Amino acid sequence: MSILLLRKGPQDLPDGRFWLLIFIFANYALNLYQFAIIKSLQTSPEMAASRNFAASLDIILQVVLVVIVLQLAKRSARINQTLTALFGTGFLLALMLSPILQLSLSSGGKSGGGLLLALMAWSFAVKGNIYKHALSISMMRGVGLAVALFFAGYFIALAFTPTQ
Repeated sequence: MSILLLRKGPQDLPDGRFWLLIFIFANYALNLYQFAIIKSLQTSPEMAASRNFAASLDIILQVVLVVIVLQLAKRSARINQTLTALFGTGFLLALMLSPILQLSLSSGGKSGGGLLLALMAWSFAVKGNIYKHALSISMMRGVGLAVALFFAGYFIALAFTPTQ
């Protein structure tokens, strides 16, 4: 919880794989739920992909992109803790997102937009703080990296997601 409040970083987490695997599974399950909400309330072709594929791709992309960044920065020893922090905070933020997402989609985008933007901004701040500690960079660079990785993951997912 302290990482969500920007008080601590990934270095304050245990370096094992147990919590990482728990948070990855929790994110996968929550991704399935959120994709089900989107698919049931929206009929755009982008949502035609299977929920399992989309949920799996989201997690795989996060892992691959973070591992690449940490290896390029010669910080491979920080991979487990960084991923645990990202998936742990991501899960908590996604829990907060679910009711806002449902409200926004069910109202045709007329409600909850401001909350969605605020939560997304907070998510970038949290991820920026994690990258700040993991890579020993400034908060501004950490947030910039979080935004860049978000868009990289989004465009890669679009390229691999079949549409009908």
